[in-house]
Amino acid sequence: MIVQIRPLVDSFGRVHTYLRLSITDKCNLRCTYCVSPDYPGSRKSSSPSFPHLERLLKIFVGRCGITKIRLTGGEPTIHPYFNDYLSLLSSLSLTDRGITTNGVLFNKMNEIAKHFNRVNVSLDTLDREKFPLISNRDPNVFDNVLKSIRILASGSTKVKINTVVMRGINDDDLLDILHFADSFPNITVRFIELMPFNGNGHANKLFLSKDEMLGKISRDVTEIPSNELSSSAGQLMYSVPGLGRPFGIISSMTDIFCGSCNRIRLTSDGKLRNCLFSDTDTETDLVAMIVRGCSDDELENAIRENIGGKFISHGGKKVDELWHQSQRNRSMISLGG
Repeated sequence: MIVQIRPLVDSFGRVHTYLRLSITDKCNLRCTYCVSPDYPGSRKSSSPSFPHLERLLKIFVGRCGITKIRLTGGEPTIHPYFNDYLSLLSSLSLTDRGITTNGVLFNKMNEIAKHFNRVNVSLDTLDREKFPLISNRDPNVFDNVLKSIRILASGSTKVKINTVVMRGINDDDLLDILHFADSFPNITVRFIELMPFNGNGHANKLFLSKDEMLGKISRDVTEIPSNELSSSAGQLMYSVPGLGRPFGIISSMTDIFCGSCNRIRLTSDGKLRNCLFSDTDTETDLVAMIVRGCSDDELENAIRENIGGKFISHGGKKVDELWHQSQRNRSMISLGG
């Protein structure tokens, strides 16, 4: 029987074609904005098996019209079946394959470049001494991250450096990161506003807004960064005099990009989440449905029902509320960003 692909549309008419797939909540870093020091990680039994996720991906792509998948974590490269996921994504009819990595396992980067057309690498500082303060890991690991970036930059893969900006920690590193990236022809930078999630309740004190970031950058250049060049994928683009390429700012806490949102998430424990800021009680446990013996039709209907209930923005909350409700949300490490 031939199954027709039907677009995955919410009640506001937004068509969802982008799935962020978190394959693990394990990580070889413990970055303060992502995971609390006492976060235990998922029990092995609660993580979806590869066959379960393979089945779900075939439903997302073959029935619901997903055309872009990004592997996230935790750190996806440490998953024991990472190579199987590479093969699986290559077998699916996708127009865009991406991955977000911290770059610690530099020996994986050549393989990543072969399978993904877009790679995001987390780099929160170029200061080797600051690296342990953010990552809670030895500064020698920092050398691995830079090596990974150079490996990726040597090919044709589009690379983005993701920098989560924190007041008093790395907010003076912004221009240095821009100059570093500008030396590579295929790398762009995105500065990310700190977001409130369980385990980083201090985020409101470390939060630096988009306008403050631009102010920090403009201190050290002859001209203020120009107005937004374009807006896409939840970011605003700016140009800086003397730099060859524009940079992005993901300002989820000060701007609303939700009107054109096309992304959904499958968490590291197999739950469908239609918004990064959704409450856990709005998630749909798709893996539990598979374990109960549900059919593909039932799984597809559950996916459509979940997306149909998506709020217009920020999980149905006002932005100010998010700072006070962070403890009701998951840690970022289990969501995949």
